[in-house]
Amino acid sequence: MLKHKKEAKEAIFKIFLKSKGLNYTCERKFVLREILEATKKNEHFSVDNIFKRMLLKKKRVSKSALYKTMPLLEDCNLIKKTNIAEDHYIYEKTGKHNIGHLVCLTCKQIIEINKNTIKDHIDQICAKKSFKIESHTFEIKGRCFNCLKRK
Repeated sequence: MLKHKKEAKEAIFKIFLKSKGLNYTCERKFVLREILEATKKNEHFSVDNIFKRMLLKKKRVSKSALYKTMPLLEDCNLIKKTNIAEDHYIYEKTGKHNIGHLVCLTCKQIIEINKNTIKDHIDQICAKKSFKIESHTFEIKGRCFNCLKRK
């Protein structure tokens, strides 16, 4: 079953690239597969994380190709980007049922917010205002317990 999901996501990416007049290169394939591997465990990841993982596996991908591939994967809705600090982004797979994130400004820990009550409240507000959600970003930035303890 997991293999079929991976193949489906590869097919989505290939079709997307073709619609943009771009090729499904070996580098793009390596990047996509590494990201699919990282997202199997619902991990958040950065470009640097993916680059390091690929180096360890001896996958020859330039950092430039990686940075150019990330927006393509975002545009075809396979991943989404979150800004957790000034010029510091993390990515995660789309379709996760999280509402948002708590982001520690000190250690950069990311804690998922998955409460249905929050989602229900957002849905009620949108229904009351006749507003259809296309996307949302919900982040609360502060300090985690461990970082507060260290002060």
